[in-house]
Amino acid sequence: MTTRYSAGGLVSTVEDLALWTRALHQGRVVKPESLGRMLSPVRLVDGGTAEYGYGLSFRTIEGDRLVGHGGALPGFRCQVETDPKTGCVAVILANTSANPVDFGYFCRSLLALGAREPLPDLQPVAVDPARLKRLCGLYTLDGVTREIVFENGRLFSHRAGHPTLHLMIPESDTEFCMEDSDDHSRFELAGDRVLGLHKRYGDGPEGRLCQRQEPPPKAP
Repeated sequence: MTTRYSAGGLVSTVEDLALWTRALHQGRVVKPESLGRMLSPVRLVDGGTAEYGYGLSFRTIEGDRLVGHGGALPGFRCQVETDPKTGCVAVILANTSANPVDFGYFCRSLLALGAREPLPDLQPVAVDPARLKRLCGLYTLDGVTREIVFENGRLFSHRAGHPTLHLMIPESDTEFCMEDSDDHSRFELAGDRVLGLHKRYGDGPEGRLCQRQEPPPKAP
């Protein structure tokens, strides 16, 4: 998409982006003071900070601070990230924006492989199927609806209008991690009544309550 210029009109390769990223973090592109500012969170006018430097974003997952940037345009997605602790670099380029893969998790998996410490498979906690079924339904926040369905003894999640189902791996009877993702969900209950669910990505804070839609009353 050439109309995007430097915001998305660049052409590169996985190898070149990896070389660029390593050169940047090895101090061969900008001065040390400039790199320090790029690697420091920006201070906001209210006194807080944003997990973003000058052209670089940061995230902490399971104690590891990863540095990089992602992007997307219609038809394209990408993610470039490095783990400063190991020096490994992961680059993902995709010529589709319809791929349901969690690029953040994919990058983290590649970085772990590069460090020869593959991510462990998450072991699900055994939960009574009846306790899983009670969580099924529609959940809405800010006009976006998510459906939780029960199939073959397991829970799946998908956005309304999107057919792809994502397996929910139980960490307890109310907390779940999405398969091959750093997305987490925690259901909030009042007694046996399900009020809604909170989403959380990685080590980040929980989002606002995504309220469960009550089914319409049955006709007499």
